[in-house]
Amino acid sequence: MGMHRRCGVAALISKNAAKFEERSGNCWRGFCELWSMSIQNAMDFLLIHVECPESRDTLYKLNCFDDFRNWQIDHNNSFNWDEFDESINLLHVKCQTHEQAERLMHNVDWAKMFFQSLTNP
Repeated sequence: MGMHRRCGVAALISKNAAKFEERSGNCWRGFCELWSMSIQNAMDFLLIHVECPESRDTLYKLNCFDDFRNWQIDHNNSFNWDEFDESINLLHVKCQTHEQAERLMHNVDWAKMFFQSLTNP
């Protein structure tokens, strides 16, 4: 399924960043690379960590949002809420069957409930 490949949007951002970099310096390129990496992290969270029973068991044991941030650092999987939302949109348009879309939205619902449980212990 190619979960570990960079999404097409990230490649497009990098291509456009190179053009913009000629006019504005390196800061834009660094931002785009960080942003696309964070989007990929959120996608990986939905496709890999939420699907994997061992990862889910570990996530269930987290007590608060600070624990989740530490988990993100330990797993090199940092992303914020906006990046999470963007990853949902990117993954949803890639779904080729109704079943894939349902599975994705099941993972999204689980993740949102998980995040809610961390903010309201």
